[in-house]
Amino acid sequence: MAEENPTWGYRRIAGELSRLGHPIAPSTVWENPEGSTHQPIADAVHGLVDSVLALAGRSSLRFRYRRHRFRQTVLPPFFISIPTREVTLPGTTLHPTGEWTTQAARNLFITASGKFNGCKMLVRDCAGQFTAAFDENFRTEGITVAKTPPRTPVANCFIERWFGTLRREMLDRTIIWNKPQLRRLIDEYVAQYNEHRPHRSLDQQPPITATVLPFRPRSPVTVTTRCNGLVHEYQQAA
Repeated sequence: MAEENPTWGYRRIAGELSRLGHPIAPSTVWENPEGSTHQPIADAVHGLVDSVLALAGRSSLRFRYRRHRFRQTVLPPFFISIPTREVTLPGTTLHPTGEWTTQAARNLFITASGKFNGCKMLVRDCAGQFTAAFDENFRTEGITVAKTPPRTPVANCFIERWFGTLRREMLDRTIIWNKPQLRRLIDEYVAQYNEHRPHRSLDQQPPITATVLPFRPRSPVTVTTRCNGLVHEYQQAA
């Protein structure tokens, strides 16, 4: 795993092993000579972010800027549910405006309204694309909109952590040629993140809970790749 996934730290490897029915401590991977070089200090620092207590039923939103090969800026906005860590991507655009963002919010409530059941608060930054009409979409659903202070990423640490994960595991490892390619790669990564990737705060389960088979000796392990081979998924053969 360490050789096939150079961006994985020892905690990430331990999580994937847990999904395979091997619930070992991260320190065991760290002490392994083959895994000892995989950023134990960075993983420990990132772990401090997950130790922050989340308010029940809270979601975060922010745009992520990404330039592709021809230096056009594509802005995909992301929603993340803090209790479940499930990520939703409502769309991408080259020209973010208040009208586009407002319509994206309306579409989100139409196509994925169930994701906001029990949601009490939306945390967002102060970007100009978030207009009063955008906020009104959430207020009419009984959701309070909270704005983070300027230049204070720690106030929205969960979405910042998601951006870091997306960047390290996928965006920084490929060249984006156009908007359709970017959208396809991000869609694949979001699906992997929601359906397979283990999360320590969820007891090494993905946001959308999947069945984890108990360890079976001599059971073959299958490897599935996503995002043009950038992301690997390991599973016991059924």
